[in-house]
Amino acid sequence: MTLREMGITRQFASNAMAIASLPDDVFEAAINADEIPSIRALVNRAKGLPPGHGAGSPFTEAMRHVQRLSPADRRALCIAILTADETAEIFAVLTAQSAESLPHSLNASAAL
Repeated sequence: MTLREMGITRQFASNAMAIASLPDDVFEAAINADEIPSIRALVNRAKGLPPGHGAGSPFTEAMRHVQRLSPADRRALCIAILTADETAEIFAVLTAQSAESLPHSLNASAAL
């Protein structure tokens, strides 16, 4: 049986292997800290990268907001992007606003 057949993605397997490569004392100290680290923070530590590496980039933040949208709002966003002359402006709006306020700024009927 393959990892794919078991529902394990390459990214998950890669992250698991990176975390497993951490020395026991480093791993134990990380999970016993006051604030439990994210998977990304543990993977970064295993790869010798700074703790915040890969987080907070405009694309990462934009994707985080998009994932919080309802399916209808995602469709509205896609329509707005595909029909807009200035895609960069839409991207700026997406990264600047919170996920809660984003659906109010996009109007699917206006994009159609």
